[in-house]
Amino acid sequence: MLGIVGGHRFSRTAPPPTRLWATPRDARGVSAVAEIIGSRHTRRVSVDGSTVSESVEYRSIDPLVVYAVEGSAAGPGAVGPVVGPLIVRLDAALSAAGHPILEPSVFWYESTPGSDDIVVNVSYPAGPDPKPGVGYSVVTLPAIPTAATLLHRGDMSGIGDSWMSLFDQLRADGYTAVGPTREVYLEAVGHDPGPDWVTELQVPVERAR
Repeated sequence: MLGIVGGHRFSRTAPPPTRLWATPRDARGVSAVAEIIGSRHTRRVSVDGSTVSESVEYRSIDPLVVYAVEGSAAGPGAVGPVVGPLIVRLDAALSAAGHPILEPSVFWYESTPGSDDIVVNVSYPAGPDPKPGVGYSVVTLPAIPTAATLLHRGDMSGIGDSWMSLFDQLRADGYTAVGPTREVYLEAVGHDPGPDWVTELQVPVERAR
């Protein structure tokens, strides 16, 4: 499965603290293995004033060219600590190449066949004239004809439940996941996840046979 990111509006005067990425480690990991570990019964997402998920929407998603770096995590529990250093690495590479950092950023996660390892991808949109360079790759995220999407509002503490809710609903609607999941951080101001964050979860789907 796959995951895409969104706009992390971190201050560019200082790198984002690693502790930010340790906080949502299980939530980010679940996007790479959600179909495997997701429960098959309908799950209600709790709302505690800081975390809210909304209704599932089905729509197409256009292709997107991004500047990306990748790393490897030894299972879902190890994803969080990998993300922060990848962001720092990508920011430095793009700055050295003279590229502006555009939003929303895009992260996606891919499982490794026969292994618990997860490939962690961090990226930013490349803009209209992408150029290859040192320390990053130019990647085209393919169009998704039909994606199940869900907005997660709030910090990262409940994003795992939102992923489970999305998978439960798409199955109930007669769909099956057919590609890597994506996370798009539409609103993510500051260094610490907060109640104003808005994250779109995306899953490529097709009708179950």
